[in-house]
Amino acid sequence: MVTTNPQVSIRLGAGQAGIGKTSYHVAMKQLHFKPYPPTLIVDLNEDDFDRRSEFCEHDGAGPHYAIIVREWLDEHFPDRWIGRRGPYDWPARSPDLSPCDFFLWGYLKDTVFKKPLITIQELKQRIEEACEQIPEEMCRKHFLKANFSGNNQFPNNYV
Repeated sequence: MVTTNPQVSIRLGAGQAGIGKTSYHVAMKQLHFKPYPPTLIVDLNEDDFDRRSEFCEHDGAGPHYAIIVREWLDEHFPDRWIGRRGPYDWPARSPDLSPCDFFLWGYLKDTVFKKPLITIQELKQRIEEACEQIPEEMCRKHFLKANFSGNNQFPNNYV
């Protein structure tokens, strides 16, 4: 299946093979296949990067750590990407980079999905209500925890 269609995603390939995504990813790695080759979706003008200070924040997922991905990032974002083994070697769950990842998304997911949902509109409404009802003290606690804990959670003291 992979040799006939090299664009098969890990999720699709694992489903077609009847195995877990992790097992499929390990097999792909052992066979030296490159799942998800980086592709530029939007064409850039020659001077785009000269006019901007853009950084690419890397999420640290296993497939995104592949050498081919890091080489692509080095080529397209020279000294301007954040992630494992990059110019700014910060871990994905470092709370200074992604406080929403560190706390908020899990909290909202637990709150929103306590009861089954019927419609997309109901989902949107619950998300809005859950955001409005986050206690201020909880936000303060997590802000302080992320920013003022002696910088022990930040590797290489980037703070």
